[in-house]
Formats: sequence, C-alpha cells, structure tokens
Amino acid sequence: MCGTTAAAALSAPRLLLPPITTEHTDALAAVHSDPDVARYVGGERPTPEIIAAQVESFTQACDERGYGQSAVFLRKGGQFFGRTQLHYWPVWACNLSSRP
Repeated sequence: MCGTTAAAALSAPRLLLPPITTEHTDALAAVHSDPDVARYVGGERPTPEIIAAQVESFTQACDERGYGQSAVFLRKGGQFFGRTQLHYWPVWACNLSSRP
C-alpha cells in the first residue's frame, strides 16, 4: 500500500524496496538526523514533524499515480537505510501517439 492504494514492492538480489508508508517515518527520521546524510540531502536535518509531512505527501503521490517513493532495506538482516523513488516529471509527459 502506498497510503490507500496497493502498489507493488520492488526488489533486487540484495535489496527490498516496499512502497514507503507511515510505518517508515521513524526510521527515515533517524537516517535524516545523521549529519553525514543531511549534508547530501540539503544540509539541514529535518525535524520528525517535517519527515512525517514528507511521508504523507509521498503516500498521497503514490495513491495518485500507483508508484512513488520506496523504503530501502537490505534483504539480509532487514536494515533500513533510506528511500528512493520513481519520480513523475510532468514537463516530460508527451503524447507519443500524435507523432508520425
């Protein structure tokens, strides 16, 4: 589930990538509280409230499109270490059927 819509969990030989949900908020906040992580994602460490709001927006976007942010876990041991995404770029959307 993203928020209210079922979405496929992705996987790779060493990773599990389920759709991000509110269950991942605390783990995501812990990752972003690390100064070494924060410097690569904007420089500031977001508060838990900001992370919760981001997760809510991620689940809403996933509900709208059926894909979006995924939590990233190691398959062996189940350690959470971040998020990744399939991103919607509306500027790149085009109607290919109108091409000759």
